[in-house]
Amino acid sequence: MGPNHLWHIDTNHKLVKKRFVIIGGVDGFSRMTMFLNVVITTRLKTVLNCFCQVSPTSVCPLRVRSDKGLESVSVADFMLSERGDGSMLTGPSTHNQRIERLWRDIFEGVLCYFYNLFYYMEDQDILDPFKLQHLAALHFIYIGEINRRLQLWKTAWAGHRMRTVKSSPLILWSFWQLQTQ
Repeated sequence: MGPNHLWHIDTNHKLVKKRFVIIGGVDGFSRMTMFLNVVITTRLKTVLNCFCQVSPTSVCPLRVRSDKGLESVSVADFMLSERGDGSMLTGPSTHNQRIERLWRDIFEGVLCYFYNLFYYMEDQDILDPFKLQHLAALHFIYIGEINRRLQLWKTAWAGHRMRTVKSSPLILWSFWQLQTQ
């Protein structure tokens, strides 16, 4: 096993009350965050687009693990057509530990700021989450900033040293990629 053997994908709904959903995928071996995006819809095509944005031809994992949520159906169809039977593993979130653990770090590093800000805006009667105009304005103003901060976090995470392997996700992923070429 090595990089791109198994990716863990999932959606994070910490900001779903404001109709922001985070879609992410992590390489199970290196813990490299492969994609991380905020979207305002989890339509099947949106999740597949995030998955394929990594690099549609050169980087496609052998297998993908996700929960049994409907948002992963398009990725499952894609994997089964590209890699065949056994390329899509589904099960409870407890079996998808790599991405579930990552969500905690992402919330602490990025999302908690926006979570607290949006609730503060509600408390101050600046934002009414039940008014579509307010949500549209919120999306217009913040979706770019949330994505920018997610990408900064992703870059920083790739370089952080993991205690258990004494290396960073980027070094593990790059080293094994070079070994297999």
